[in-house]
Amino acid sequence: MYYILHQHYESVLRLVKIVNPDKLDDFYSIFNSSIFLKLNPQARLKFLQKSLPVPDDKHFTLENFNKVAKQTVEEMVQQNISHIDLRISLHLERWKDVSDICHATNIYDNVLAGHTNKNISFIAAIDMTKSEEEIEKSLGMLFKEKVLSSIAGIDINMYGEDISKFDKYYKELLKLRDEYGKIISIHLGEFTANNISFEIIRKIKPNRIAHGIALLESSESCEFIKQNDICLDICPVSNKILGVVDWGKHNPIKKAIDFGISVTINTDDPIMFNTNISNEIKTANLSQKQLDLLIENSKKYMAKNIDN
Repeated sequence: MYYILHQHYESVLRLVKIVNPDKLDDFYSIFNSSIFLKLNPQARLKFLQKSLPVPDDKHFTLENFNKVAKQTVEEMVQQNISHIDLRISLHLERWKDVSDICHATNIYDNVLAGHTNKNISFIAAIDMTKSEEEIEKSLGMLFKEKVLSSIAGIDINMYGEDISKFDKYYKELLKLRDEYGKIISIHLGEFTANNISFEIIRKIKPNRIAHGIALLESSESCEFIKQNDICLDICPVSNKILGVVDWGKHNPIKKAIDFGISVTINTDDPIMFNTNISNEIKTANLSQKQLDLLIENSKKYMAKNIDN
């Protein structure tokens, strides 16, 4: 039984998979294109994001959102996944019939009701790459009572150039953990320079770090992560496709284990990167003992089990 701590809900791509799956095959061909392979990891991600297929507006219906939720749960059943900490957007403008994040999480909960031993905790996305106006709009939604009751935590994503916005808003975000007992996860060690990443984790002391691979290159950051019981949620396939690490030559998961750092294995954006938990495990090339350790870590650090 597997437990996924870092997965994006990908409602648009899941809708593409439902209404026009051929477009996904065209999208996946980008991975081997010469123009893509020449780019650095951050540029590769931006290139993919700009190339994502988007269905016509007429397909963004309540019926199809229900199908998106069912698709996610069906994958949990097929892949023997018991729990997902699912990163979900606070903004659902495309889905005109889905009133807000609370409505969206209720739809998932209704689908889950028919499945025993399947659970999803919802992690609200905080995108620091957006404008300050958009970030403040997200914060305004985040602290509404009904939203707080629908989520288990937040996941922050940013690039190095967004550090000034992080500095402006991180103390407000800390209230979620300090006052409301929610978890804080943050994307680091994937594109952001180590000195900036270390500065960020010292300020916010996240419960978990999505990826965190580059942080393993610094003994100082490794010691801080270990001493503060921060878990690294590593996603091998997306790291490989984006060129963050060559898993044939290096193994960040084994490196983290050797440091005594808690680490889990995850699927990141499974539709975008055409992956599943079996592919992630194969890419990581783990022994059964190592995989068992990661599964135990996943159970320990999933949002509903972290005591803030």
